[in-house]
Order: sequence, then structure tokens, then C-alpha cells
Amino acid sequence: MEKKPPAPLQPPQKVTPINQQQKNAARETFLELAKIQKALHVPKDQKNDYGGYKYRSCEDILVAVKPLLGENQTLTLSDDLIQANDRFYIKATASFSHNGVMLSTIGFSREPDTKKGMDTCQLALTCSSYARKQALNGLFCIDDSKDTLDHEDKGEKPAKTSKKPPAAKRANGNGLITKAAAEELFKMGGKLTVPELKVIIKKWGYEFSKDIKAKDFQVIADAIKVAALAKGKTGGEVIDDIPVQEDPEKLRHSVADRLEEMKAKDLKAFLKDNGIEDYTSFMKNANLTQLQELDGKLK
Repeated sequence: MEKKPPAPLQPPQKVTPINQQQKNAARETFLELAKIQKALHVPKDQKNDYGGYKYRSCEDILVAVKPLLGENQTLTLSDDLIQANDRFYIKATASFSHNGVMLSTIGFSREPDTKKGMDTCQLALTCSSYARKQALNGLFCIDDSKDTLDHEDKGEKPAKTSKKPPAAKRANGNGLITKAAAEELFKMGGKLTVPELKVIIKKWGYEFSKDIKAKDFQVIADAIKVAALAKGKTGGEVIDDIPVQEDPEKLRHSVADRLEEMKAKDLKAFLKDNGIEDYTSFMKNANLTQLQELDGKLK
């Protein structure tokens, strides 16, 4: 069999250097975007009557930003469908253009398998809207503050909550936890031994409980509770399987964002199925374990 001659080597492509005019155009585009970021304000005027929380939608952002766009500026949105294993994701791209220079950010959202009261088209649109909102948030640096606490800014009376020790009592003047707070952590451990508790604490970079910073108290407490519960069920060693926990506040925001996309009747049914009577109180006081459980049910 006659062998084919090897393909000739292609010469390297010439890279066109960026000239000063292009640099100036890029700099001007960043400055124009910065002006819009500073001027843009999108209040959370949408309200979920059942959940009692406020939120902003993708459409709210578009309505607010359009008057701020200049004559030679455009904002475009596009979606791409991405498959990873057996799941489908919507990748949304938000692009700001000024005099031929484009700046873009992306946002992702995963399509749920099913959701009560919604057909396939509604699921796709909801997923697209959420992904686009995340892309717009990134492009215009929109502060996505906590939805469930907006009533406090308006001077409204917050819902009644269960009594918990105030965080201030767990911190000393140096920002570290007090001796009482350290003892509280060890009590949470239940059947966990002291060496096992120290393994958990060490995952956050602490050799001794007296060195724990007050800001890390809750996330370490949640990890100890998870480990104690797991050991109680298995009766064996489980500490090495406990991962470093994620930031509960970031997870709280993520869960609230996904819930706000649900229709009122769907949200009502979802909360009822999960035994949540007071949504606002739950979102304000839920610990990391509760948020992770709710997050898993939303995926």
C-alpha cells in the first residue's frame, strides 16, 4: 500500500500587534462601562406575596439600563445550550459594545427535570431568564444583596424568629471566639472525641479552639453537627469525610435567587412539602445544613 506523503508544515500565523488606537478604544470602552455601572440602580420592586421577599428580574435590569446607553453603545444577550453528562445548562452571555469594542460576561443556570405547574417551554424560559440575570449582574456589578432582609431597610417589622445567642457574645475584643463559644462547639460534638473535633477545626486552619475567628464560628459549628450526626448513624469514623463547608451566606443568596424565579403557587407547594411555614424567618435563620438540604432539593 502506497504511503501518502506527510502534509506540508503550515507557516505560523502572524499576530497583528495592538496599536495605540485600539488601546485607546478599549480604555474608552471600559470607562464608558464604568460610568453606567456607577449610574445604574435597579431596586428590588418585584415582590413574592407568599414568600414575603423582594427581588429584581432580568427585565427590571434591562428597563433600567437602556436609558443609560449612549448613541454608539449596545447591549446584547444570547443563550447557548451546554450538555454536561446527562444534564443541560443554559449559558447566557451579556455583551456591552462601544465604538466597535465589546466586553462580555456570562451566567449559567441548570434546567430542572420537572417543576410543578410548568411545561417544558416555561422551564426553558425561566432557566434562560435566571442565567441572563446573572450575566447582567456581573457585567454591571449589580449588588445582589440578600432578598429576605429587604424589609429591614424599609423599617417594616420583621417576622418573629426563634431566640438564638447573639453573635456578639461569641466574640472577644480581638475578633476571636470567647471561651464560652469554644465550649459550645465541643458540646455540639456530642459523641465526637476531642481528637476528632480537632480534626474538624484544623480543616479551617486552626490548631486550637481559642484561635478560631468569630466569623468562622457558625460554619465550623455546622460541620461539627454534621459529623456528630453522621457518627451517631454509622457508629464509625467519619471525620475524614467531612469537607470544608461553603460560605452559608453565599448559599443563602443562591437559594433565594432560585426560589424567586418560582411562581407563587409553585413556591407555596414547595415550602409546604418541605415543612416551611414562615419563609422569611426560615431564610433568615437557616443554618448551613438546612440550606444545603434545601439547595439539593432545588437542583
